[in-house]
Amino acid sequence: MVDGGRGQLNIAVTVLQELGITDMPVCSLAKERENVLGEKVVDRVYQPGRKNPVTIRDNGPALVLLARARDEAHRFANKTREALHHKKRLRSELDGLPGLGPVAARALLRKFGSVAGVAEATYAEIAAVPKVGPMRARAAYEHLHPGVLQLPEHEDP
Repeated sequence: MVDGGRGQLNIAVTVLQELGITDMPVCSLAKERENVLGEKVVDRVYQPGRKNPVTIRDNGPALVLLARARDEAHRFANKTREALHHKKRLRSELDGLPGLGPVAARALLRKFGSVAGVAEATYAEIAAVPKVGPMRARAAYEHLHPGVLQLPEHEDP
């Protein structure tokens, strides 16, 4: 079942054909809405090769089942999208930095409060953070200070 009207159904049928799936029954469910006259239009079920929607009794058990399936798919998609968005928000500029793993990145963010706080820290302050050490500190410092070709001599590991 596809969420949407005739257009979404046609796209789904085309994709299934491209994948070589030709024996799978498919339909689409267009959500209830109001038309231009302000009249309530109920959910409609479309099938490939059929111009008009399938007539299903309003609020009948078949339509209720299809609507619940569609609404559950929406709920799942929204929950997944929110989880991915939340995960993306928790990422920082330090994540994925070669030479600096997630444990060290979290330790730096806890110690200095933000990526900007880490950038303001000296190499020695970064290296002194537990779980970081000189090599990881160098990776973080050089990434956050790209114009600095080398560390000051008194701070070099």
